[in-house]
Amino acid sequence: MRRTIVAIDERRCTGCGLCTLDCPTAALEVRDGYSRLADDRCCNGGGACVAACPTGAIVLAGREARPFAPGRRRD
Repeated sequence: MRRTIVAIDERRCTGCGLCTLDCPTAALEVRDGYSRLADDRCCNGGGACVAACPTGAIVLAGREARPFAPGRRRD
């Protein structure tokens, strides 16, 4: 299914983790020095992480993703 979720540009990401602090659904994590979408089902496409990113590495994009299911993080 196609829906709006985050996309992260690793060329711009510094791995600071500010986006993970502002993500209300815990969809993001810092791994291997970059912020990453940990589970696309958790991203609600709200954009709090976009506003938190000081380098503009995160944008909202319409793309293929599983249906939104908060609390389904794979940890």
